Amino acid sequence: MNFFERELRKLFSSGRLMESVCFEANTCVGTLGRDFWIRMRFISTFATVRYDALEIVVLDRLAQSAITTPLKFEDIWRNKHIFVTPDLGWRICPDIRTCPAKEEEYPFTEDDREKLRNAVRQYLQPFLEQVSEPERDDLQLVYICAPLRGNVEHNIEFARRRAREVFQAGEIPVCPHLMFPPIANPGDPDEDQAAREMGLRLVTLCQHVNAYGACTAGMREEIKLAERLGIPVKYFEEEGKDNAE
Repeated sequence: MNFFERELRKLFSSGRLMESVCFEANTCVGTLGRDFWIRMRFISTFATVRYDALEIVVLDRLAQSAITTPLKFEDIWRNKHIFVTPDLGWRICPDIRTCPAKEEEYPFTEDDREKLRNAVRQYLQPFLEQVSEPERDDLQLVYICAPLRGNVEHNIEFARRRAREVFQAGEIPVCPHLMFPPIANPGDPDEDQAAREMGLRLVTLCQHVNAYGACTAGMREEIKLAERLGIPVKYFEEEGKDNAE
């Protein structure tokens, strides 16, 4: 996962702007109802390695047309990081770079991200208004983060009950405890590691992470990944009661 994908995940993984959000390479893709597909990526509006805009492509399934619009960072963030070099007369605008050594030269703050999200929201609003209410899918993927090692049978049943709570609340539970133990042998180091990595991949696809009980090493790895990607994590006591956010 490169810098661009990490930033796209921090911006849009919550699923509040679009439905069915997924990330591939340097691109974020989502939907508005059944008829609009949204694709976003960072681009350069001039021929350099300075990526200074977010490109939004709206594909209308019914009209079989596409509208492409760049949202330039300088229009969203105004004077942030904009300066002129006296010797060459260049006007340097907010951007992000392809060079890893330069990733932090123009870092996004959470305030920057919120301004960019608001700009995207305003741009998509006319399309959203064309989506009828019954078409809108507000269901969220919720990752069930809970202990597994130790009393495995007990912990699987505990995770199953927590997943059912999420299901009954109207969300979609993603519970690795119910997916991998029947098919991945925890006594086989290779299969166990593969299951762990697949679980982390599932975290990246979810809009929320629910963490239950005392954190294990595996849980901490999942939570750390979620926090790095900007995915909200809610902590619960063992009984399932809300503890803290």
